[in-house]
Amino acid sequence: MPRKFGPIQAAGTQVTERDAQQPIQPSALGWCAYAGMLERGDPGELIWCLDESDAIKKTGGYISESHLPDSIRHYFRLAGGAGGLLLARVTDGTEVASTVPLYMRRTSRTRLGTLAAKNGGRWGGRSQRATGVEADVSPFTETTLDTGISTWNTDQWAGAYLELSGVSNSRYQVISNDDAGVLTVAADATMVTDLGGSPTDFRWYLVLETASGKGLKFEIGDGAADPTNEFSLSVYLDGSLVGEYDDLSVEDDADRYWVDVINDDSSNHYVTATDLWLGARPANIRPANVYGTALSVTATILTADLADFSVSSAGSGDPTFAIGTTTSSHLEQVITITMADATSGVAVSDLFGALGTVTLGSEFTSTVKWVPPFTVTAGGTALSAADVLTVQYKPLGAVDELVGGYLHPDKIDNGTNVYRIVSNTHNTITVAVGSQMATDIAGGSDEFHVVAKQELSGGRDGHAGVSDNDYVQAYDTDTSLFLQLNGKQLGLVKFACPGVTSTAVQKAGAAFVSSGRVGAQEWRYEVPSSLTEESALDEHVNRTLGRSAWGDYVVSAHSFAYVNDPQVDGRLKLVSTTGMIHGRETGMAATVLGYHKPGAGTAATLPDIVKLVTGERLLSEEFLNPRGINVLRKKNGQFVIWGNRTVTSNTGWRFKHSRETMSYYINVLRESFDFSIFELNDPLQWAIIRSSLLGFFQAEYAKRALDNTFPLSDSLVIKIDTENNTAFTQSNGELNAEVTLRIVNSVEQVKFGIGKAGVIDSGA
Repeated sequence: MPRKFGPIQAAGTQVTERDAQQPIQPSALGWCAYAGMLERGDPGELIWCLDESDAIKKTGGYISESHLPDSIRHYFRLAGGAGGLLLARVTDGTEVASTVPLYMRRTSRTRLGTLAAKNGGRWGGRSQRATGVEADVSPFTETTLDTGISTWNTDQWAGAYLELSGVSNSRYQVISNDDAGVLTVAADATMVTDLGGSPTDFRWYLVLETASGKGLKFEIGDGAADPTNEFSLSVYLDGSLVGEYDDLSVEDDADRYWVDVINDDSSNHYVTATDLWLGARPANIRPANVYGTALSVTATILTADLADFSVSSAGSGDPTFAIGTTTSSHLEQVITITMADATSGVAVSDLFGALGTVTLGSEFTSTVKWVPPFTVTAGGTALSAADVLTVQYKPLGAVDELVGGYLHPDKIDNGTNVYRIVSNTHNTITVAVGSQMATDIAGGSDEFHVVAKQELSGGRDGHAGVSDNDYVQAYDTDTSLFLQLNGKQLGLVKFACPGVTSTAVQKAGAAFVSSGRVGAQEWRYEVPSSLTEESALDEHVNRTLGRSAWGDYVVSAHSFAYVNDPQVDGRLKLVSTTGMIHGRETGMAATVLGYHKPGAGTAATLPDIVKLVTGERLLSEEFLNPRGINVLRKKNGQFVIWGNRTVTSNTGWRFKHSRETMSYYINVLRESFDFSIFELNDPLQWAIIRSSLLGFFQAEYAKRALDNTFPLSDSLVIKIDTENNTAFTQSNGELNAEVTLRIVNSVEQVKFGIGKAGVIDSGA
């Protein structure tokens, strides 16, 4: 709306500032949208990736269940810095984030909060353990064991090892488990044979460990600016530092309140923090990797007290507690003993369930090898039924888990004295030779503090139960995350579901694109790698997948190809070609600033391909090309994209480049004219719109997107006048503009005429 400066009704000079010309802003080029399984990422959020490192940071590494990670890397390596990816992570809904409890710097262990992986998956740390007992040998076969546990998810224990208490020195690799609790181990296992003819011990143990060098770890130290009251947190993924916070406060109203700083960090794709503390907040509620009481300290070795014991007794019963001989097999846990009478009670582990009966005065040794032995002895005042005793067993961690960290042996009185850890067991820490810990802490307290990398655990992927329906939901026209594309000025977005050839999924994606809910876009079909015959390919496209009347579906006969396996030298890997095709198309579109030049030809190389699924056999382009099925073929020693057709029933949209160019224009126009909404509907406004259109398409004509064989007036016709804007249409609030474009054609065949000159023909 024009602005007026100066007097309105009084005498004087008035200046009117006219509206600025409204140019059409060209949209982005080369964006693609994929759904699929990923190592990490929030399934409830659309993941925006601008380059390969950004994508890896947000979605993780290669996984065996999905072609999407391969497609992501191929796309970015061929896009040449252009475009970007929009990703929707598909899971079965059972994914669980890895976690670790955070405890305060107090000698009686007290929970402060939780640190968890940003989203579900084994990527943050998968370590888990479980144990149980079978009533007899019948649930066992040589390769299966029925635990009867129906709360597990499918393949929750895949990759774990199974131990049988009745079989010494043997482990069985778990291949899979179902949701009824049946474990399947390696095919060459002989569990029943190993148990023997008359077994008496049917306890089993499951151990799932995080692969070496993988997972999330955290390290907590003192604050840099205020080491007395604040703390620091460093986060490591697969050994690399990915997050660092130097000055965090436990005060929930502080500017550097730890939960807010961590959770509100937009560059943090790795951890979330939860504060569980409701009491006062002195400095000693700060978290630590390990904080405890020393039983003894020598020059180089600290031995830790591993158990906290507390009593809740209505009659003020005062029993005493002593831990037995512990080993590295005894795991961190909380054991509660509910007294049945004055001298006995039932013990329950928070990890392993019921443990049996504890009798005061006798050492309790559980049948579960992961539970430490201990003795509770009656005190001067007897216990009574319903009294509760709590044992917090807190080993220092796995053997040598703390190596490379630092030990403050006397945190209270000599907090600046620190020693480098060279080894540890479950109850001792050894520091570098030449240290003088005993001398340095003489007369001090017995509270020690460890700063070292420790691991999160318990993550689950949520991939085992993924079905077609989970993919179909990604393309629901009412709930899809991809609806967020609207209004983002991304132009033409190319959709695909790399590696997934399910008919239901392919039809769902195609229907989503055809619905127009995110504008005029393109769907790339994936056909099974087993379809290598021309007639079978044509039948699959026609009868199974379907054609589009508008030309917004495309397909390559080579939806899959072999590349060098990025994880195993010398091995080939079958991958979807979608990412590499889209990447090359994106790079070419960016070079010519549009989709008017086909993303195909000798320049459209796909250097990662080693071999096609058809081997050396060339598919018949004479058969496939007229049917809209493009191919990959070898030219000048490299595989290239060879074809510029759409899968359409309308010959007017048979060429891919013209469909893509028109779709791009449609999306530009539908997001560029909000400035005209609620303006006056008159010839002046028509002229403004005409001017905007002319400015945009003149530039398109100049870069040869519109046919330069004809003058601009023939390649671009804009009609906004009283013929298509009648009094009736205006009264309905409509402003009609018709734009007719002559999109440039492309060369699909070069035809030469050649012959021999006759005797009377001129050589000229």
